[in-house]
Amino acid sequence: MSARLRYLLLGALLVPAAVLVKRAGADTASPAGKSPVVVELFSSEGCSSCPSAEEFVRDFAARWPSDAPPLLTLEYHVDYWNYLGWTDPFSHHEYTERQEAYSHAFGDDRIYTPEIVVQGKTAVPSRSASALTAELRRESSGPLAHVTVAVDGSNVGVHVDHAPSNGGAIMDVVLAVTESNLRSEVRAGENRGETLAHAPVVRRLTTLGVLENGAFDVRAHVDLAPSWKRENLRFVAFVQERGSRHIVGAGYR
Repeated sequence: MSARLRYLLLGALLVPAAVLVKRAGADTASPAGKSPVVVELFSSEGCSSCPSAEEFVRDFAARWPSDAPPLLTLEYHVDYWNYLGWTDPFSHHEYTERQEAYSHAFGDDRIYTPEIVVQGKTAVPSRSASALTAELRRESSGPLAHVTVAVDGSNVGVHVDHAPSNGGAIMDVVLAVTESNLRSEVRAGENRGETLAHAPVVRRLTTLGVLENGAFDVRAHVDLAPSWKRENLRFVAFVQERGSRHIVGAGYR
């Protein structure tokens, strides 16, 4: 399934603009003391091959060694399968546009589900544990920015330092709010009659700002829907090069 390529700069806001103020500090983002690595899964409840990919990502993350760099999984639900009769309740067109931006950066003007992207750099086979493991090991071995996240109610503080210069590339700081343990009973489309369990689903995706001199420090108010279960929410901040789409550091709370 393809869609007209609309290349956007990273991180369209899905909620009213965040209120940003300077912050004094942040809690440690990575309890293990290691820079996390980011795995993004583009999926849809209207796609018959997506449930097995989501199960693969959930199982892979559950088996990820505790002494390895933390693994952050972000599941984006695109909207281009909704025409089949089932409107994915987690889908947003902004996530389709994000996938299109990856397609443009990778030099392949097509989009598909399921698609797994590691650190914004490489798409890997959707159910190959060996390929995913190898890519994650390679990406976690290089220098990464130090990203810390602190959460106080609906206020999120993000601090970044020691970011690699990478030739002066523009780097955006992005905040994703994910919710785990989500399930749906699908009543139409390719997965009709199935009860689907998801990997952590991205509920909000907001660009907070741009790194200056390799550093960043803000506090943002994030709108959280009352229906979201707070105990299942995770706040993931990452630094992403605007042109190449490479993620060069991440943190979470």
